[in-house]
This record gives sequence, C-alpha cells and structure tokens, in this order.
Amino acid sequence: FNQDSLIVNQTSVQGNIRLSDSEIYGISNIHPGMIIKSNEIQDGVERLWNLNRFNDVQIILESKDAFGINIIIKVEEAPFLNEIIINGNKKFKDKKIIEISELELGQILTSKDIFDAKKRITDKYKDKRFYNIEIQDSIIESKVNYTRNLIFNIKEGKKIRINKIIINGSKEIKSKKI
Repeated sequence: FNQDSLIVNQTSVQGNIRLSDSEIYGISNIHPGMIIKSNEIQDGVERLWNLNRFNDVQIILESKDAFGINIIIKVEEAPFLNEIIINGNKKFKDKKIIEISELELGQILTSKDIFDAKKRITDKYKDKRFYNIEIQDSIIESKVNYTRNLIFNIKEGKKIRINKIIINGSKEIKSKKI
C-alpha cells in the first residue's frame, strides 16, 4: 500500500477468537470510511503485533475499485498456556527446566515465547557442557478452552570434555608451560 490516499470501503476480521471485531478495529485503527495515507496499514499491523497476543497478523487487500479498497484483517490469536510437559531430560528436573524457560501457566503463549524459552534452556545446558542439546517443541490441544499444552522433547546428548590439547609451532615455550 504505497498510494497517496485510499478510502477503506469495507473491512472484515478473520481468525479472532477472544478479541471482538470492534476491538481489532480499535487497536489497529483501521475501519470503514477512513482515508489511508502513508504507513497507516503498516502502523495498524504493528499496533496489533505489539500486543503480544498474536502468532500472525496480516492485512489483506481483498479488492480495489474506483471508490476505494476492501481489506481483511487476518489474525491468529496465540493460546493461553495450560501445561508444560518435559520429555527426555536427565540433567535437570522438570521443575528446573520450567523455571529456566521463564514460561508461566496461564500466560499467552506466542511463537516468540517458545523460541526464547528454548534458547534459555539450551544456554543452560551448554553452561553444563551439553553442547549437542536438541529441543523439539510441539503444541497440543488441552481440555480447557482457548488453551494449549506445550511439550519440550529434549535430547541432551553427551557432556563434552577436552581430553588433550596439542600445540604446534611453539619452540621457545614448552607445551607444559602453555
């Protein structure tokens, strides 16, 4: 959308579950009858995205005619976190991994939250010399409406140790001193 100005004829919202259409319009500040100038579409996406309630936000141009444009605001609301299930861990107990993840039951669970949690867990394992750590995540349905359970499948790998260091090229200083 890089036109000088366009009139929004119609808008619709898709994918919203907990937030109403009118709340989406209000937050995005995109609504029928408005004249779009400059970056207003991008600003609307950014306002929605900054709520940290969505895994995806898109504004789609449905149609355009001499009178203006029709757009769809498409969102994917992030679920609430119901339960965290940890599999494959031996080095740290489930409770410790959940603590390291900084995830809390009941929070809105975005893709970024999962990415950040996996990074924190991976870093903690690497601090303990488990450099081959692999963490797979999956989200499954829960019995509670609007919530999901998060599963972390952990492959710790083996602890890595340095057995021997070989230094080549040092003639003046003995290897034992280095």
